Amino acid sequence: MKYNLKTKIKIFVVLATIVLTPSFYQNFSVFSQKKVNVGVFYYPWYGFNSTSSTWTGGNLTSHWNDSNYGVAKDMPLVGFYSSMDNDTLKWQFDKMKEAGINFIVISWWGWGTTNFSNPTQINKLYYAIDNATKNIFKYVDGNGLPFKVVLMVEPFSSNMNYSQVYNYVYENYYSLYDCFILKVNNKPLLLFFNPLNPPQDERFNSKIVGHQSNVDIFFWKGLDALDEYKNVDVQNYMGNPVINPDGFVSIIPRYDDSFLYKAGSRAGYMVFDKNFGKRLYQREWDFVLKNRDKINYVLL
Repeated sequence: MKYNLKTKIKIFVVLATIVLTPSFYQNFSVFSQKKVNVGVFYYPWYGFNSTSSTWTGGNLTSHWNDSNYGVAKDMPLVGFYSSMDNDTLKWQFDKMKEAGINFIVISWWGWGTTNFSNPTQINKLYYAIDNATKNIFKYVDGNGLPFKVVLMVEPFSSNMNYSQVYNYVYENYYSLYDCFILKVNNKPLLLFFNPLNPPQDERFNSKIVGHQSNVDIFFWKGLDALDEYKNVDVQNYMGNPVINPDGFVSIIPRYDDSFLYKAGSRAGYMVFDKNFGKRLYQREWDFVLKNRDKINYVLL
């Protein structure tokens, strides 16, 4: 099976639309007695122009209505931005800092190789995303920003060579920017999205993220806020958020990929709390606050 950047069930988080309610700011002070980190999943795949092979931003560039896999229902306040643009990065990091967020998990799609049996064949979008990711690390480092950073390796190849992945991440990211890599149990955290199932590497603390039975960090749960679904096994997406042994928990404001189903890019869809009427986000924060003694990291 060939994995594609645009076909995974994913929360396409545009930082311009993070939902932080007034009660979040009020309740966040509850954590003042304990160091609890709050982070976001960050996707630097927006605004690459595949025709010119440049980061121009704008409608019809990558993930901005460029295909039925990249439908964008909402436009960010700063427009259809480019993930390579430093002005956009400044705006995003300023907003994250205001919201009390102190670490980011970057969705990373390798360095362009998608078939390790033929490594000379390069996917130019994945290559571009790698460059955008390197720019984010340089931006955080160059501006002395108070954020920790983690990479989440996505299933960019159907014949993944984990040894090469580990070496590339270490040589191009983690060894160069050790000072702001998030460490768990004294080792730099490196995440892998299921169905990836990597062996351990002593240089990293590797964890699997997703909805499968073997994951270390559950991607998200939607309580009882399911509105509708079709052709999807929703059982793994329902119920309370899951707190893992390291104190990670992931929550979500809402979820709706029905527009991708209607566009023909998905065989099924799920909708959780489409109009926020079921108070999914508020109730998940209530769960976090109730269980705060067990929690060290909240992921949005």
